[in-house]
Amino acid sequence: MADSTTPTLQRERSLILGGLLMLSALAWALLIWQASTMSHQAMGLTMGMSALLFIAIWIVMMVAMMFPTAAPMILMFSNISQSRRQPEHSFVPTWVFVSAYLLIWSLCGVVAYSLAVLIEKLAVQSMWLMENAARYGAIVVFLPIVLPMGMS
Repeated sequence: MADSTTPTLQRERSLILGGLLMLSALAWALLIWQASTMSHQAMGLTMGMSALLFIAIWIVMMVAMMFPTAAPMILMFSNISQSRRQPEHSFVPTWVFVSAYLLIWSLCGVVAYSLAVLIEKLAVQSMWLMENAARYGAIVVFLPIVLPMGMS
């Protein structure tokens, strides 16, 4: 079993961390470029984007913001995976773990886009919804906090 000081493990950790940070930096550059070229007209929650473009930008934003904070978790997974790479143990490669992480957050983007489209359609039909948008936002923020308290 390899300990955390072996050159192979250190090289793997450096490659993973460097890759995550490079992807994050590229994603930030793309987001800054996209923001500078975007029209500053109010276009609603979907910003006038198609679903595919919205999800693509969602993924880029997620990589930019979440990869640096997810790096310790991904490195820990890599350490555990490295220690389980023996014939009698099953293991999952780190790239599968990162891909699953991206997939789950991408699905959250699909849900966000769907909700945004629904809210935009409802808002066109009802000014009441727009007038009470802040209340709905507060409910969305505080509901995850309040629900677990009521379950205990």
